[in-house]
Amino acid sequence: MAELVTAKIGQIWRDADPRITGFSSNGRYIVILDIQSQYARCCLCDRDGRHLSNRKTRIRIDRLKPGSTGYEFIKEIGR
Repeated sequence: MAELVTAKIGQIWRDADPRITGFSSNGRYIVILDIQSQYARCCLCDRDGRHLSNRKTRIRIDRLKPGSTGYEFIKEIGR
């Protein structure tokens, strides 16, 4: 069973949706910019945390978990 990780600012997560990972060999990565209540404010990034877009989105923190409808924790980056 995968270890559960507590969402924190500066973490990189990969979208585990098989439609995304099957479409692109790199997958889709997000970096957490801020946490407010039950949501994480994020933006698209590469595996190293470099922002790919200025667009911000909110994701429910309970979706940051392993599984086909969740996200896979990759690593923490410095702030």
